[in-house]
Amino acid sequence: MPEAKGKSTKNMLGFEQKMADLEDRNRRCNIRVYGLHEDAEGDAPVQFLERMIPTWFPALKQLKPEIERAHRIFCGGPPTEGERPRAFIFCCLRFSTRQAILREARKHPPSIGNRALRFAADFSNYTAKRRRAFSRAMALAREKGTDAFLIHPATQD
Repeated sequence: MPEAKGKSTKNMLGFEQKMADLEDRNRRCNIRVYGLHEDAEGDAPVQFLERMIPTWFPALKQLKPEIERAHRIFCGGPPTEGERPRAFIFCCLRFSTRQAILREARKHPPSIGNRALRFAADFSNYTAKRRRAFSRAMALAREKGTDAFLIHPATQD
């Protein structure tokens, strides 16, 4: 019987990894924006982004980004006074647009007023947790001047 229990655990882990892979593929063209004031986008988040991306990233003026959808992360409603603003997610029509935006955000991080904006790829919770395990090593590498990055999928084995 212990063999059957080990096999079912292994199967569940395999299914969990497959689900995370499917979710990550679904989020492939998504970008998360951190630090954007609540309601900065108003009632038209897609139009806001199409107008602001060339402003934030002058090198991408000729790109003309096409945004499919955009929204705030729902976590029980807007934050109360003093809390950080919710993350803002948008989906680019083309993967190449997403890559260009993330590349420019790394080179020239934009800001609104005195608040810096951070742009990041959108991953499933499963993948984000696995990537977080490497955050300390990545920070140490960056401190030493290395252009550190993770190749997907990151593994600890």
